[in-house]
Amino acid sequence: MPAVAPGIQLDRLGGAAARNRPTQSSRAAATPRLQGLKRPIHRTMPESQPTEHILPRSPLPQRAKHWIKEQLCKPLHMPFNRFRIPASLFANLDPSRELVLVDVGAFIGEFTATLAQRYRISRGVLIEALPRRADQLKATFRPPTFEVFGCVVSNRPGPVEFEVNEVEGTSSILPMLRDLPELAGTPMTCPTLARVQYDATTLDEIASQAKLDRVDLIKIDVQGAEQLVLEGSTSLLARTSLIWSEVSFQPLYQDSCTLQSLQAWLRSQQFEMIALEPGFRSAHGELLQADALFARRS
Repeated sequence: MPAVAPGIQLDRLGGAAARNRPTQSSRAAATPRLQGLKRPIHRTMPESQPTEHILPRSPLPQRAKHWIKEQLCKPLHMPFNRFRIPASLFANLDPSRELVLVDVGAFIGEFTATLAQRYRISRGVLIEALPRRADQLKATFRPPTFEVFGCVVSNRPGPVEFEVNEVEGTSSILPMLRDLPELAGTPMTCPTLARVQYDATTLDEIASQAKLDRVDLIKIDVQGAEQLVLEGSTSLLARTSLIWSEVSFQPLYQDSCTLQSLQAWLRSQQFEMIALEPGFRSAHGELLQADALFARRS
């Protein structure tokens, strides 16, 4: 699941600041910050209260601590990541290159905002089905750098039913399998508040509207419907370098894909899995979901 970097303020994204490479002196003013979030959060977990008033402050300045960690990591050839970007993404994205990003299931925009701390996003397309969240994204991620689509994405255009759950991050076009023993005691047993009818579109159609010639990274977090999204993006995938997708080790939603089925389908599209990072666990610690990085074969 995407991590939220410390101190990101989302409403500073977009416009001229995103088009011009910031100098070191101007980076603090141009870098997005999200107030109050100090730790990575998961879409399936409720947001926790900030902890800065509980944890004692270190006497060392943050910049000094970062410098010390960098010196310790260099001899071990370990990439040091002060931005809390997932390690496999940090190792595979080039900070000297402008980034074209598609964020499917953007929710509150934490994934895009986190990447924007380190990478210069030249184009960013964010897609979110929940209307309230989509409106918030539109107020935060502004043209011409960013474009927000408030819609449901699937493998073909047409009507779909979208379940809005009490824990918003678990909402999906697929019904949750709440009776699974592995989900007991987790937010994924929360009730459904509403079932909303949508006209779904495809990622290929959105890419056409956004006029995306290439994509460096597609991120997908759509609660079991990841393969449906990708099946509707075969044209875009031919112009895509990396895919960062939530994957499940067993179906947690009705008719949802698993890591095995998604990996097999992406192989047919010339992508291979190069990294896997643990994600959502059961109340007893069993790993149920992870984030997988797929790269186009050279």
